[in-house]
Parts: sequence; structure tokens; C-alpha cells
Amino acid sequence: MAIVKSTEGNVLYLTFSNSEKLNSLEPEDWNTMTEYLLQFESGNERFLVIRGEGQNYSTGAQLSQDTVSLMSDVTTMAKTLWNITKPVISVVDGLIVGASANLALMSDFIICSNEAKFIEIFAKRGLVIDFGGGWLLPRLIGFQNANKLALLSDSIDSQELSNLGLIYKCVDRDDLDSELELLLSSLQEVSFNSICRMKTMMRKGLEIGMDEYLDLEHDIQLETFEHPDGIEGAMSFLEKRKPDFK
Repeated sequence: MAIVKSTEGNVLYLTFSNSEKLNSLEPEDWNTMTEYLLQFESGNERFLVIRGEGQNYSTGAQLSQDTVSLMSDVTTMAKTLWNITKPVISVVDGLIVGASANLALMSDFIICSNEAKFIEIFAKRGLVIDFGGGWLLPRLIGFQNANKLALLSDSIDSQELSNLGLIYKCVDRDDLDSELELLLSSLQEVSFNSICRMKTMMRKGLEIGMDEYLDLEHDIQLETFEHPDGIEGAMSFLEKRKPDFK
């Protein structure tokens, strides 16, 4: 198994731990990740951090002779990750290649070191982009930039990732952990219910028209007015104090 699972407080950490193979994922790792994601969604942890051991995030899938099972497992994990309602953070260093690149793109926040190299390697392997990248990239950065990344399989450094708006922060390698702690601290201060609801709204908004989105927004906002966090937010505003979200 190349996935290490650990918990600190209400934060779950999943680490790709196969550094001798650049943290590439073995065929069985995809099902393991799916199981961990489902446990996270239904469990008590509020935030998920995905990262790689050592100085690389991951170089994607190790190919298997059983390509039917491999692609089924990769697809199942991609669907599971996309539908997680809680915040997911990827901490990216070194190589981030193939399916793992698109895995990171599904995260809500990407903290990236200035040593990162992002490669949609598929065209150089005679394959097509997977893990949802062909659906997600054009929506994030438009067709021309998506074509540059996917069709040309160009290596993209951290500065260009930042210029394209694909990452939350780019920092020195030595500052990755401190930047992660700052982000987690900020997330802990706001309403967890609001975060999860807005994540759902924005992802759903990629799939539906404005009218349908506004109906969704209407319904969710009415629910948040009645949620304990919504009530606490209103009371703290009236009482001129910092909200105490649970």
C-alpha cells in the first residue's frame, strides 16, 4: 500500500508514500483512496489534506495489464473525489503528473512549491487525458490553455500555474507546511456549513444554467438562515462580536 492515512484534530491527511517510484499510485491504491474518501465524507474530520512523501506529489498511475479494472477504479475515485462536500487541500511539490495532476485540480485549494512541475503526460504516452481533466481544464482556463496543457503535454512550472489561476498559493518549498497551517487556521474560523454548501453550489454551477443555479442558491440560502451557523452569524453581527461557529 502506498497511501498513508493520519489524523490531527479534525484534519485528515492522505500521503502518497512511494517515493522510490516518485509517489506513483499502484493499481490497488485507487480503491484504497476511494475508501478513505468515503470514510472522510461520512466521518468527523472536516478537512482533507492530500500530499506526497518527500519532494514529489505524484507521477500518476502505474500501468497495469488489467486496464479495464484500472480505469474503472480510477474513474470511481475521480467521481468520489469530485462529489466530496468537505474542503480538500492538495499540497504540491516536485512532479505532479498525469492522473495525479487532475486529482490535485479537483482540490478546493492547491498550495504549490516553486519547485513544482505539472505535466498532462497523456499525449506523450499515446493515451487521452483522464481523471476528469478533459472536462475540468477547459472550464478552469479555457480551451486554448487547456489545449496547451493536454494536447502538447507541456511541462508547466509553478509560476505559470499561478498565472493560469490553477493554484491558491505558490511558496518556497520550505514554507509549504506553514502556508498549509495558515490556510487551515483561516478555514477553522469561518462557518464549516457555509464552506461545504458553497463548495456544492460552485461545483454544481459548472454543470447547470444560471436559472437553475439561482433556484439552487435560493433554496440553500433559506436553509442556511435556519442553520445554527446562520443564526450565530446574525447574532454575532447584532452583538458586535466575533462569531463562535461550532
